[in-house]
Amino acid sequence: QLQGVSDKDYYKFTVNGPGKIIVNFDPTINNSYDDYFYVMVQDSNGQILSRVATGKEANFSAYIENSGDYYILIESTGRLDGDNYTIDYQFQAGTDTYEVERNETANTATPITLDNFYNGQIYSNDDVDYFSFTIDQPGSIDLTFNPSVDNSYDDYYNLSIRNSSGSTLASSSTGNDSTLTSAAESAGTYYVRITSTGRWQDANYQFKVNSTAGLEGSEVESNNS
Repeated sequence: QLQGVSDKDYYKFTVNGPGKIIVNFDPTINNSYDDYFYVMVQDSNGQILSRVATGKEANFSAYIENSGDYYILIESTGRLDGDNYTIDYQFQAGTDTYEVERNETANTATPITLDNFYNGQIYSNDDVDYFSFTIDQPGSIDLTFNPSVDNSYDDYYNLSIRNSSGSTLASSSTGNDSTLTSAAESAGTYYVRITSTGRWQDANYQFKVNSTAGLEGSEVESNNS
């Protein structure tokens, strides 16, 4: 139970290796319109691994890369609900196709392999998710993006494909299933960057990257002059 808007409830748990934690949060209140609670998973340095805002029952997960102590933190969004809540979690050991926080720059990007779906989450308006991958010859890069939310009117996510110099090869904004394609003129490392448009959506997203050899019929950025 939160005693006030500044109250914070921490719950500590320890894991012995990589895996996924699944958090189940069930407050007495059941409000689909107003968010009363921030519920998050943090590491021992305070880095947020996953976070949701909710006014009703919520289930979410976070990938944990290393053994050690971790925390579930519950705090008010500024709207206080003083009723009781229940919380529990399950831990599933093993590696998973999930983003590894902190991956907010190209240097800390989560590495992915082609043609495999990965899961991630934008946990705040300021969160940035980078994923790196390698192609072995020039060709097209195809990003398939499937968020849990399905909104044709509001764009929650900014998507971009970038090269190793940081140049944006293609970008778009979306609130539902979408695809993004870019030409890659050379072999090497490339990046997918996913951010919030300013309309924060805490639902998980899923994506995969494919590459097809050959540049015939493809625009190669940067070709602005």
